[in-house]
Amino acid sequence: MAYLYTADGRLARVDEAAGGDAVRAARRAFIGARSGNPKPNDVPAIPDAKAGTRSKGLQAAIAADGGTELMLSAMVDGGIPDGGASLAIAGGRLLVGARALVPLDGGAPVLVMDGDDGAAARIPIAEPALLPPAGLPGHLFARACARTDGIPCSMQEERVVLRAMNPESGHVVWEVDALPNDTAPGAVYEAALLQGDAVGVLADAALPEGRQAWIQFFARGARVGSCPLPERPYVAGAAFQEQHLYVVLSRNGVWRLEVYRLGKDFKVEDRGWPQRHGSSARTRSEPP
Repeated sequence: MAYLYTADGRLARVDEAAGGDAVRAARRAFIGARSGNPKPNDVPAIPDAKAGTRSKGLQAAIAADGGTELMLSAMVDGGIPDGGASLAIAGGRLLVGARALVPLDGGAPVLVMDGDDGAAARIPIAEPALLPPAGLPGHLFARACARTDGIPCSMQEERVVLRAMNPESGHVVWEVDALPNDTAPGAVYEAALLQGDAVGVLADAALPEGRQAWIQFFARGARVGSCPLPERPYVAGAAFQEQHLYVVLSRNGVWRLEVYRLGKDFKVEDRGWPQRHGSSARTRSEPP
């Protein structure tokens, strides 16, 4: 089974009766359409809920697969028309565009609360969007600014916060600054849910003497641990795996792959939707 999320904020479910080629072909077609650069022969016709449940693009995939049956449900409103390129599933819910939670049993979407109106409102960041096995609480990142005079924040003033939200109500349970320095601007590179209701975050801060990256650990609204990466590397990418963090970085002009042990108290959750692209049991494809 697969779920498809389109650029106009609609959802559909794909059920495969036999074989795998048709699902892969349909996924490629919808990824092309989602990216805005589809190939002419890969553009699927969006099904009309009143007209039927199978698109022309999927019919072609079925024929090419020698009769494999592939059923596409009617497209339904995903909760918001302009959500980010993000889709996660756990605990019987889809987290769509980091802005809405859609129950798989057909219930009404629940919008994630952005915060106060005006300058204090949080601006959701599409990824990473993380859900524990039971779906409660979900963890999202957002941009924040403390200004209250209505003037937009500068890059130096903007913060990134980690928020835990209740998927049943959409309300925020707790919120904490996710940047390693309390005053310097920075960026979040990667995050993962850890067993024991904790979150691991790789982030950096733009200090006067240069950018410095930290591995941080958060639990129940507080930073419970942090450790800086040696010297001041340029971070290109990272991934959490079991009890380790793998980082691709450049230090002193030399590109390196470095591995950091998270410690005996921290291990990446292997159920639910613990990382950006899911887990070994559930994965997500996105436009290149």
